[in-house]
Amino acid sequence: MLKRLLTFVLVAVGAVSLAACNPTDDGPTTQELLEDINEAVEALVIPETTSEDLVLPTTEVNDVEITWESSNTDYIADDGSVTVPMYYEGDQDVTLTAYVSLGDQTLTETFEVTVLASDTMTDLDKVMLAKEALLLPVTGIVSSDITLPATGAHGTAVTWASDNTDVVANDGTVTQPAAGEGNASVTLTATITLNDEETTKEFDVIVAEEAATTAYTTVANIVTETLGNTVSFQGTVSGLFNGGYFLTDGTNAFGVYNPSSSLDLTIGDEVYVKGLYAKYNTLFQISDVIEENIVTAGDGTNDLAPIEKTVDEVLALDSSDPLVHGMIYRVTGTIVEGQNADGYDSIFIEDEDGDRLLFYYSSLSDSLDAVESKIGVKVTIDLIYYTDHSRNGVLVAFDGDASDIMDAPLTDAEAVAADADANPVAPNVTLSDITLPSTGNNGSTYTNWTSSNTAVIADDGTFGTRPSETVTVTFTGTATKGTETSTATFDVVVPVNSTAAEVTAMEVGSYFEVTGTVYEESYYGFYITSGDGFLFVYAGSGFTDDDTADEELTADDFEPGDEITILGYLGEYGGLLQANPIEYTIDTTVDAAYPTVIDGTVEGINSGAVAKGQPVTITGEVVIEGDFDDAMIYSATGDKVKVYYRSNADDVAAFEGSIITLTVIPYQDGEVLFNGVTADITEVNTDASTYTYADADVAQALADSLELPMYVTGDLDLPTTNTDPAATMTWASDNTAVIANDGTVTLVDGSETAVALTVTVDVNGSTVTRTFNLTVADANDVEQPTTIAQALTDYAAAVAAETDPIEVFVVGVVSGFSVEGHAQIQDPDGTGLILLKEDGSGDPVMLNAEIGDEVVLRGTLLDDYGTTVLSDWEYVDTLSTGNVIYIETGVSSTQLVNNITDYSGETFIM
Repeated sequence: MLKRLLTFVLVAVGAVSLAACNPTDDGPTTQELLEDINEAVEALVIPETTSEDLVLPTTEVNDVEITWESSNTDYIADDGSVTVPMYYEGDQDVTLTAYVSLGDQTLTETFEVTVLASDTMTDLDKVMLAKEALLLPVTGIVSSDITLPATGAHGTAVTWASDNTDVVANDGTVTQPAAGEGNASVTLTATITLNDEETTKEFDVIVAEEAATTAYTTVANIVTETLGNTVSFQGTVSGLFNGGYFLTDGTNAFGVYNPSSSLDLTIGDEVYVKGLYAKYNTLFQISDVIEENIVTAGDGTNDLAPIEKTVDEVLALDSSDPLVHGMIYRVTGTIVEGQNADGYDSIFIEDEDGDRLLFYYSSLSDSLDAVESKIGVKVTIDLIYYTDHSRNGVLVAFDGDASDIMDAPLTDAEAVAADADANPVAPNVTLSDITLPSTGNNGSTYTNWTSSNTAVIADDGTFGTRPSETVTVTFTGTATKGTETSTATFDVVVPVNSTAAEVTAMEVGSYFEVTGTVYEESYYGFYITSGDGFLFVYAGSGFTDDDTADEELTADDFEPGDEITILGYLGEYGGLLQANPIEYTIDTTVDAAYPTVIDGTVEGINSGAVAKGQPVTITGEVVIEGDFDDAMIYSATGDKVKVYYRSNADDVAAFEGSIITLTVIPYQDGEVLFNGVTADITEVNTDASTYTYADADVAQALADSLELPMYVTGDLDLPTTNTDPAATMTWASDNTAVIANDGTVTLVDGSETAVALTVTVDVNGSTVTRTFNLTVADANDVEQPTTIAQALTDYAAAVAAETDPIEVFVVGVVSGFSVEGHAQIQDPDGTGLILLKEDGSGDPVMLNAEIGDEVVLRGTLLDDYGTTVLSDWEYVDTLSTGNVIYIETGVSSTQLVNNITDYSGETFIM
């Protein structure tokens, strides 16, 4: 419908005009003129949209005269000539005013016309759009270097110029004004270019003056400083690790973290350092180093004398005391291998009671190699107390060499016991002959080895017949030293060849052989596929195309399409199951096809409806967020995934604010890989705020977002509606006697039951379905969760017996969330427990529940800086919603501070 505004303009005004309404013999009356003009106005027709010149009539019926006026002659001139807006300008709305005159009377009529922009992007369009999208990756007052992007959206290049290079250089390097000089204002000009087109954009930046620096010479004083303040310290180097060092005042030690340091430090160097006072777990340190230099070169002599302690005594040190950190402790124990809390192979020093100290992985690499050469040997070694890590406990660093590790004398009985308990073969998996050990690391002699399955591996280690299923062969022998003997055993796994799908169904730590096709590389390894499954193969830190002697498996060894057979074990990191290769063979003659790419959703990736490693095409909005300017893809329902920064995330980030479609690989929890290039990204809409998802897409996203436990032990809470976006959900079970359509579960005695449960999601009449294949537990096998109070009692007993941490199965009502996002649950009497779980990026994993929900969880109870927490929890079920939260009253702030551990996880009114 035409948008019109009719107004009367009386050229002859006042009483004369009014008198003209009376008929005379001199001509038409005013009324008659206005009626004729109005008839002409009604006859005017102007299109609502155009991309071509308009024909603006200058006369109409009744011989009226028409003149025109445009509100924006840049796009429609007064004569109707049209200038088509460029792509980046978008459609332009112009008001055309027609002045329709007859005799001495004039009426005006307005027409709203939209001039349609060009649908072809020129280089100038791309430059201007890139200008609009370009943002400076800093907010507030700047105190550190600025990462200035060298590329912009749509393939543009960006160069920078500063109007005050003494403060901000053209490359973004920041030099803060000295303390007392005041903050400095700097204008950064970005020049955005593409071929022959360019434009500029200015950004005003305020650079903070340097904070006043407090100088310290004693560690005891610096550890009282407020976190975040600028401090300086001068001391002697007493310890080294990758990325930093420890300084001592001769009595205590203090950490410095500066991985970009150019200093070539040795023990005994006197060093001056200035930076920000910070904290890593329990270690106070200087980080964000502003200035550092060697004052006096040292001679290798350490000013800090080692303190003799047992492993147990080091573990018992109060990690809340900053002065225990950086100290050197002389410890005796056996060097052993194992996995840390994050599932990585690690090295420990262990005492006779099995208590362990974990060697920090950032110890000097040559020093760790020296320690590793002593696996199975009892040693005396000087260790640096690094920090008490939130998941891995006490970490110690070692910066010496083999000559600094002293073999500890063992009695024959100790030697035999150690060698009997040691695993004398590595690896613990084979498909060929093994060499049976004849001597132990502590001087024992092994004899009389016998196999538990001679058909698979003979008593002499000769490989026999490969079994049809995976078996574990146990070897039993005698360890002897002097007159002391002990029975020694070790296990060797002989696996069948499995598919990737079969491996991902195994428990973490399982040994296997797998054959699959390589189809996608990543920074830390690559993906293989077989048996309709996908498996990530971990190939070491910084997996690259460089084939060096230090890398057993590199990208030079194969290319996508090759078939690889791996003998290894299953690990997990950030929710990603991964194969850790021990041996491998590659067949380069296969040249298999890339796996089929499926259509999916962000919700499906996060809920597990799309398997990790499955190539999947998704659509969503590109948003840049977080401290590291991560490229996020937001979906139809507001769910999101992060594009892993070590894939081609910058290509995705260039489409910030747009709706895009691209193919990704689900990686760690909440992350995807994008290994394509800009040309592989389809820009659906340049302005996400104007885009509306189709109802069918929204319905699919909601269906994919649903999560149900695959192993059912109790009633299911099946949602039937969704508010934003609005949807209805109906459920249908293929076995209503076991799972009713409302989610009520009836367990069957004596057997597990398979049930298919199908949901239909309806959004404005568009429907999609999704089927969950569930296993309902045998009624005889269902474990009942304990209360939080009982779980804490069990944990206290485990601590007393030195068997902590412990696994628990617990029920509680969600009572709140911390500022970091960690949930708290409580018993009806208020006894509380904090949940602690992080993803591969260190971000909190959120419990998908509301305050008042009664939830069942599995997890590990452990101590986190004096507070008992449920770590690495797994959601099991929601039993009910809307429960009342117990709120503690009558507790003073003094009581709370003095007894904080007693009130952990509880809710207060104060």
